[in-house]
Amino acid sequence: MKPQSKKRDAIIRATLQLSAEKGINGTSTALIAERAQTAEVTIFRHFKTKELLLHTIFDEELENFQEFIMMGHDESLPIKERFFGLCSKALQYFRDNPLTLSFIEQYMHIPLGWGRRPDMLYHPGEQFEDFPLIHLMVGGINKEEIKDLSIPSLMGMVVGALGSSAREYHLKGLQNDPPNIDALIEACWDAVRR
Repeated sequence: MKPQSKKRDAIIRATLQLSAEKGINGTSTALIAERAQTAEVTIFRHFKTKELLLHTIFDEELENFQEFIMMGHDESLPIKERFFGLCSKALQYFRDNPLTLSFIEQYMHIPLGWGRRPDMLYHPGEQFEDFPLIHLMVGGINKEEIKDLSIPSLMGMVVGALGSSAREYHLKGLQNDPPNIDALIEACWDAVRR
């Protein structure tokens, strides 16, 4: 690995950690540089602005998440089975990656991230294959298996519940066994199905 890649990785890791501790708005580039054990100017060599740093982290973390939940995903299965598979994988990913969960939740709820939320970027008629849960929702609406609500509303009912469960897992050490996880996903399905 090149020294630049190590510095870049340290900057990203420090930003994720500090965002979880202090919030995105409370995380200055000076704090990031201190945590990454580098000079502040180095941050701006890799990322021209703090905004670009945050956009880059969001894009990379979202891509990692999408790749993980698509492993073993079978488009030929019925919508409900695919829904359960994607939600199970999403919950597992968020539980295994608390810094990612914290960052994505914060980023998508600040003005900087509003316009980059996948559910807000969707326009009726698009397939959105790069975002499997949105793609599934659109297909389910078209097949009249999922309620004909806006994609942000549907995603809020599902991703909000999964994110909240993963957050409780991290904050309170709640141990959800498979029957509880299945019940949570079943409740999410009940919320969106027709």
